[in-house]
Amino acid sequence: MKDRSKREDAKHRDTPHRYKRSDKIVLSSDARIVLALMKNQPLEIKELAKVARVHPATVSRNIRLLINEKVLKKTPKGYALWNYTEVERSLRLTLQKLKNGKYTAVSLKRLSDETNLSPTDENLLKLAYYLASEYGLKIREKG
Repeated sequence: MKDRSKREDAKHRDTPHRYKRSDKIVLSSDARIVLALMKNQPLEIKELAKVARVHPATVSRNIRLLINEKVLKKTPKGYALWNYTEVERSLRLTLQKLKNGKYTAVSLKRLSDETNLSPTDENLLKLAYYLASEYGLKIREKG
């Protein structure tokens, strides 16, 4: 009897399973809200509900919980992840515009001019270098 069960076990191990029970599990509504904001932020409740595919009432309820847990924050333009800043959004928009314009490099002066930020701002410098690589752009110190 034992030999037979060992053979059956070996047979089942070699057979690929089409679906696992965990493949059928869907993300919770709060996880879908966070993922939606990771892709684009800030968003108002209606936009967030549409992107996250969650009912607006559920979004409102989850937002309160996520704000209390310091995951989200309210900004003048909608809800965003706790680490979101307008500086980052402004830089991302500028870098995307430059990338779409087929630029391969950009000066700090141009970035500061287009974002209305000081070229000596330490946060701008760190963030510019970090984000530029995401957009495939290089930062030039001058000109």
